[in-house]
Formats: sequence, structure tokens, C-alpha cells
Amino acid sequence: MLDVLKIDATAEVVYREMLTHPQEGVAELVRRLELTEQDVRAALDTLGEMALVRHSLEDPQSFHVVEPHLAAEILLAKERADLAAQQQRVQEVQAAALQLKSEFTQESPKDEVHRLTGVDSVRDYLAALHNEVQDELLTFAPGGA
Repeated sequence: MLDVLKIDATAEVVYREMLTHPQEGVAELVRRLELTEQDVRAALDTLGEMALVRHSLEDPQSFHVVEPHLAAEILLAKERADLAAQQQRVQEVQAAALQLKSEFTQESPKDEVHRLTGVDSVRDYLAALHNEVQDELLTFAPGGA
């Protein structure tokens, strides 16, 4: 269920078990879940990286599990931050593409004839037109596409 948040099945089982039995330690998790200590510790590392589990301030040898409502807020905030960063990258790529386009494209009157040589040039030109079309685009292609 939590795989959409990039939490694997083992980490999810460990998290749920810790919510059910918050006072139990690694040894109890290993016994109760029938996992290896290495698997439980790897799951705890994953959960720790996601801020869903942390070492207890009262006892640094034990773990404190973050309650689901707070965990949901933490995970949503991380996803929002990732999305904002991705949107920023898209805007940077778009700005770079527009800069490149402006450097190598000469604006011409709309009724000007364009001479295109080769299939690749025609496809590139049609792709560029596709992004600008508002109503429809008609082509004349003798012999088919």
C-alpha cells in the first residue's frame, strides 16, 4: 500500500508493527515478523531516511515511530518538494530551449515559402508547426505519408 511512497513491503510491515507495538525493539521485531535482523535493520534505515522512525531521545538504543498523521505530512511535504524541484528543472529546460531557438531561428513573415531538404527537415518542421497550430494543420503529401 505504501509502495507509491517508495516504501518497500518489508519497511511497511516493520512500520506497521512498530505502530502496533511501539515499545518493542529490533529483537522483538525479528521474532514477531520472522525476518532476519539484517532485513529489520535495513527497513529501519529506510524508514529513518524517510523520517518515519528515529532513535528515541529517551533511550538512544531504541527507536521511536512517528505517528501516521505526522508521517503522512512528512511524506507529502517531501513529495511536494520533489515536485517543485522537478517543475523548476522543467522551467530551466524550457528557458534553455527558448534561448537556443532564438539564437538559431530567424523570424519570418507567415506567408513566406520555406525550402526543406530531406525527410528529417520536413519532420522537424512539422513537429515545430504542431506546437503552434491552433485550429488545424493540413499537409500535401503526394504518394502518402
